[in-house]
Amino acid sequence: LEPNGMGLRVGTSGWRHLADFYPPRTREADMLSVYAEEFSLAEIDSTFQGVPGIERIAAWADSVGEDFRFHVLAFGGLCLHQLRPGARPQPGVSWRDFAVPAPDFLFGEFAAALEPLGARLGAVTMQFPAYFGASAESEDYLEQCRANLPGLPLAVEFRNPSWLTGDERLERTQELLIDHEIALVATDFESSDEAPPLICAATRGDVAVARLHGRGEGDFGHQAEDPLARARHEYGQEQLEEIWAALRSLGEEVDHLDVVLRTDPSVCAAASRDLSEIAAAPDPEPDWSWRPPAGKTH
Repeated sequence: LEPNGMGLRVGTSGWRHLADFYPPRTREADMLSVYAEEFSLAEIDSTFQGVPGIERIAAWADSVGEDFRFHVLAFGGLCLHQLRPGARPQPGVSWRDFAVPAPDFLFGEFAAALEPLGARLGAVTMQFPAYFGASAESEDYLEQCRANLPGLPLAVEFRNPSWLTGDERLERTQELLIDHEIALVATDFESSDEAPPLICAATRGDVAVARLHGRGEGDFGHQAEDPLARARHEYGQEQLEEIWAALRSLGEEVDHLDVVLRTDPSVCAAASRDLSEIAAAPDPEPDWSWRPPAGKTH
C-alpha cells in the first residue's frame, strides 16, 4: 500500500487472536497466510518472552510473500525487564540498582534466531520499561545494544517521557538515535504526565515505526506494569485522522512508515483497515473559486 506515493505498511501486533477476522474453521497454521492477504505487516510479540525457535521463525517467513514485513519485539531481558530477586523499581532510583543487564551472548542468540526472516525483517523494536529514564548510563546501554545487534534494523520505544520532553533533551535523544541508526518509535498512548508524547521524528532513513497502544483512561499505567498488556480502547475515525495527520510528515521522510496497532484483538484489525483507508484517501482538491472578502486587501 502506497497512499499518496508513500510507503505505508499497516498491521497488528500478533495475528492469531483477531476476533471475527478469519473464515470459520481456518486452521491456526494457515492464519498467517490468510492475514497476509490483507495486511502488509505483522508484529511478533511472543519474542518478548524469550529467544524464539529458529524453526518457527522460518515457518512464518515461508508463509508470506517477499513484500511482507515482520516487526519483532525484542526479548524483554535485552531491554532491562528482568529484575534482581526481590527487587522492585523505585522512583528516583537508577535502574542499575534493580534491573539486570543482559549478557552480550544473549543478544547474539536473539539475532541468530531471526536470520530466517532475511529481507522480511522490518524492524526489531526494543520496548524499554517506564523506569528506563534518560541518563548517561541509559545512553551507554543503548550504545551497548546497538553494538551487540550489528546490522539489524533497530527501533526503540521509550515509555519514560524524560527522553522526549523539552526541546534540548528531545534534540539530544534524536541525535543519539541517528548516530546509532536506531528508529524512534512514535507511540500513541492516553494523554498523561506519565505517558510519553507522540513524537514523530525520523532517525533512520529507511524506516519509521509507530505503535498505537490505545487512549483509554488508565491504560498506560496498566501497560507500564505489564509490558504485553493491551488497551481495550477502540480508535474512532476522528482519532485515527488526528494520528495520521501527525504521522504523515514522518512518512514523507523515510522509505517506509510502519504502523502497528496494539489494542485488543477484537478491535485492532478494524482500526488497521480504517487507518489504511484514511491514508489512502486522495488529498482534497483546492478550492480555486475562493476570493478574499470585499475590502480585505493587502
